[in-house]
Amino acid sequence: MHPSTSKGIDFGRRCSHCIAEVGREKLSACSRCKRARYCSKACQRAAWESHKPNCKSVADARAEVHPDSISSYVVLDAALTKWSRHWTFALYRWACVGMDLTNQSPDRAATHCCLVRLKLRPNPPTPAHAFVMTSAEIMSNKDFLKALWIEIGPTREDFAREQKKTRPNNRMSLVIFCEGLANYHYFTIDTAETIGYSSPSISKAAAEIWAENLIRIVETGDASKENSDKHLLRTISDIAALPGVTITTM
Repeated sequence: MHPSTSKGIDFGRRCSHCIAEVGREKLSACSRCKRARYCSKACQRAAWESHKPNCKSVADARAEVHPDSISSYVVLDAALTKWSRHWTFALYRWACVGMDLTNQSPDRAATHCCLVRLKLRPNPPTPAHAFVMTSAEIMSNKDFLKALWIEIGPTREDFAREQKKTRPNNRMSLVIFCEGLANYHYFTIDTAETIGYSSPSISKAAAEIWAENLIRIVETGDASKENSDKHLLRTISDIAALPGVTITTM
């Protein structure tokens, strides 16, 4: 595994309601949560019913996690980078599981990516718990671009650059979305470290539950290789015990 990190970019230049690209300086942030941004009072009023359920929880999180600085995207990006470096092995290992490399085409890592969504954790007990992982999924590059456009709102120039990006077959992309930021990470895949050595049936079954396993591991706060390996071995053992699973190697 040879990880590299690309610093996140502040893509929040679009209205949270109408998605118009007007520039950050022309957007007004929600006075309560500071997260949603609107190009006009009309858009803010129109968005309130859908925004209301999340507004309080985001505001509470911001109040408890570095209240004077967390609103800074530079600070948030630095916190995300620090957190992801701490969790590098677990993110890499379980993203490989999710890719189901045994059963998929050789260009799987080049044509798909791993998208992880995080949110700030109020009053985290340790730095490893600074963020809550709300979801994780493997998606095609095309679907990722759709998610990037809708959830982050890049400029047309940034979006065009993303469209042109290519990767070799052994290079995996993992992107973290959090609070309007996209934080990029890249891994060179070592097949000896992945689930690829397992039987096709185990690899397929493990790929179906990789996200819930990763979320569970992150909640433990233990980012050690030993903890990820323990969960992976337990997952393989549980799957192997299911009726109809064939244990073969490739």
